[in-house]
Amino acid sequence: MALTIGRAPFTSPLGGTYNFDLESAAPKHILYLEKVSKRIRGLLAGETIIDTREAMMLHETGEFIQWYIPMKDVLQAALEPSGQRESDVFKGEKSYYGVRVGDRFEADAAWSHRDPPQGPSALRDLVAFDFDRLDAWFEEDEEIFDHPRDPYHRFDCRRTSEPIVVRVGGEKIAETRRAIILFETSGVPRYYIPLDDVKAAALSPSETRTICPYKGGAAYYNVRGGEVTVPDGAWTLPDPFGEAIVVLGHLSFWGDNTEIYADGRHVPL
Repeated sequence: MALTIGRAPFTSPLGGTYNFDLESAAPKHILYLEKVSKRIRGLLAGETIIDTREAMMLHETGEFIQWYIPMKDVLQAALEPSGQRESDVFKGEKSYYGVRVGDRFEADAAWSHRDPPQGPSALRDLVAFDFDRLDAWFEEDEEIFDHPRDPYHRFDCRRTSEPIVVRVGGEKIAETRRAIILFETSGVPRYYIPLDDVKAAALSPSETRTICPYKGGAAYYNVRGGEVTVPDGAWTLPDPFGEAIVVLGHLSFWGDNTEIYADGRHVPL
């Protein structure tokens, strides 16, 4: 999401300013294809069907990055051409494949663009896979979750002694001078509050779970304040990746009827 999603170099509106008119210099819909430096593997039903050090990643306006794999690095016996076709004005007709390993079959789980009219010509020799349809993906020997990692996406965690107040339904449910601010590419800063500085009575566990390929797995709480309850209004990272380990034992808040103030300033959610 670093180049083409959110407020980034190739979005509308832009995340910053240039010394030239980007709208007149570049198309509104950007396609940028570049080499992946890592070894990429994909597994289905326990079998490695993708193994390459020549993968490419496509950055496209409004889309997460997509890995494209050389056909020679895909287990050919696993691909079954499908009659499914889809028009794509930017990348050319999308021709689908089913993916089969033994008794396991994923219909229309892969695709290629044989004649890209506007996209990089190298796309015609590559095949892409729906990330969620394979059982596991690896960069080198590290498993990747949710979607491919964007090399231009990052986050930084910084401690702050500013007084932070969280209100839900007008009621103060958290107050601290021990928050950690998580700054993430294309996103608003997120304030993580130590669990000890949050009113326990305001929280009830939710069944919702998500995973972020950059920060790790998240667990959620419903948050009650005043006369309102905000479903999944707070989350914590019990299984953090990398630098996100510093927010272990902290909560971050969002949602309707939620307000966060940092040293008296209203913080956007």
